Amino acid sequence: PQKQWYQRRVAITAGVPSLTRNVLIDYCSATQQVAVGSAEGLVHVFDVRSTKCTPLHAHNAPTSAVSFASNGRTLVTFSESEGRVSIWQSSSGLLSLMSPGPLKLVRMVDALPPLPQNHPSKCPVFKWEATKLVSLYLNDKTKKSFAV
Repeated sequence: PQKQWYQRRVAITAGVPSLTRNVLIDYCSATQQVAVGSAEGLVHVFDVRSTKCTPLHAHNAPTSAVSFASNGRTLVTFSESEGRVSIWQSSSGLLSLMSPGPLKLVRMVDALPPLPQNHPSKCPVFKWEATKLVSLYLNDKTKKSFAV
């Protein structure tokens, strides 16, 4: 199993070299997907089972945080430079019970005033308070909550 994961990781990162430098990552065990934020504002969503990669055009500035809901049907992303949260959801219904459909942008929320790109990071972290409620925490004790 360890060797298989390594082989999949190599296959996934071979097509997108910038991912090896990126540390903004979240894994959803329910859907076996990995979301990786990038400095270009993209979020790459990998299906671990198939090694398929889907790029999401999440932001026009570097992505600062990513997080899946525990059921994997919602993904939230944040860019400090934009001050914006993007909320993505997969299709629901009988056909998507076994495997969720592709993630689609539901809405963007202006969460905070944009920070200049050379400003020190406020270390944003998402925490899911409930299935449809997520909070964004910053190291200056700022908390913003969003209904999804």
